[in-house]
Amino acid sequence: MKTRSHLLVGVPLAFGALFAIIYPFIAPPDRDAFFLFEIMLAKVVALIGCVAAADRFEPGDRTRTIWNLFVLDFALLIGKDLVGSPALPVARLLGPSLSIILRAGFMLGANVAGTAAWIILARTWRVAGLTLAGSMVARSAVLTAAIATALALVGWGTSRDLFALIGGRHEAALNVISDVADVIGFSLVAPVALTAWTLRGGTLFWPYLYLTACTFVWMLFDMTESLGGPLGLDATTRRALQELFRCTACGLHFAAGMAQRWSIRGVATRR
Repeated sequence: MKTRSHLLVGVPLAFGALFAIIYPFIAPPDRDAFFLFEIMLAKVVALIGCVAAADRFEPGDRTRTIWNLFVLDFALLIGKDLVGSPALPVARLLGPSLSIILRAGFMLGANVAGTAAWIILARTWRVAGLTLAGSMVARSAVLTAAIATALALVGWGTSRDLFALIGGRHEAALNVISDVADVIGFSLVAPVALTAWTLRGGTLFWPYLYLTACTFVWMLFDMTESLGGPLGLDATTRRALQELFRCTACGLHFAAGMAQRWSIRGVATRR
């Protein structure tokens, strides 16, 4: 069944297309500023979608908790950029030492919040008493494939960060935490995707579909970082592809939030 939520697919497509159109016209000296603006805008748009979804549910509702965790995730990621970018006055006012500490705290908090959201989301079908589509063997195969893919995509970067940490580069600890969060999040795409497939034909299909697509695009983001070099992509091309995938992923998160909001008529869960 098509609802207005299917129109939201235009948001990530428009984000990606807009980036692809504008980027070639940005001169190399101006690209850092362009990337900063693009990253902040993409995260703010994703945050708006998450707030819209959370606002539709009553405090204490499981779905509201999931979307509030996504809100916290993106809010902390925006905070990380605000205090960590030397191009912004906030970082200059704080000084390098405090800026690094705050950036690390925001990054750690964002990874914890995001991972918690995906874990709760992946278990929603079980809590709701929903029987996922497909046989037990098929579901196990999908889950195994998701875990294997997650390890394959993030494994090289994780091993690199672990060796850096062992070698005394303590700043690599945050990268390791981020890598672990990515493995967990990517592994959980299987139950989220199966939930979307089970709910096909209903309004709840769309938020799960967009969240599944969002995870796949973030996989492409990480794959560009970990495999781009070995595949022969130069640093400029890798960065452009990563930002294209980031725009698209954030657009999908916005679409998921709005689809979740629209799946509930009025403010059905509020008294």
